[in-house]
Amino acid sequence: MKELALELEPCERLACAIQRCLKDNDFQESRCTVEIDQLILCCQKFPASRNCAFYAPNSRKPTRTYETVQERATRTIKDELAAERAARKEAEAEVERLRQQLERFKRVET
Repeated sequence: MKELALELEPCERLACAIQRCLKDNDFQESRCTVEIDQLILCCQKFPASRNCAFYAPNSRKPTRTYETVQERATRTIKDELAAERAARKEAEAEVERLRQQLERFKRVET
C-alpha cells in the first residue's frame, strides 16, 4: 500500500526530507537548499502532486513562491559576481591609497 501512495504522491518523500532538514537545522532554510532543490525538480515533473502546492500557482493558491533551480543558480552567480566586483573595487581603492601614500613618502625623502 505504501508503494501505491508513493506512486500517487511522488514528491512526498522529498517534502518530508525538507521538514526533517529544517527541524534538524533550527528552521534555517539556507541549510536545506539541496532538499528544496530536489523537491522543486520533482514538482517540475509532477506539478499536480499535493506536495507541490507552492510550485503550481495556476492550479492552487501558493503558500510560498520558490525559485526554480536554474533561477536560484542564476541569482547565486549574479550575487557572487556582484560581491567580487565590490571586493575588486575596494582592493583598487586600497591600491590607490597606498600609491598616494608612497608618493608622499618619496616627496618627503627628497
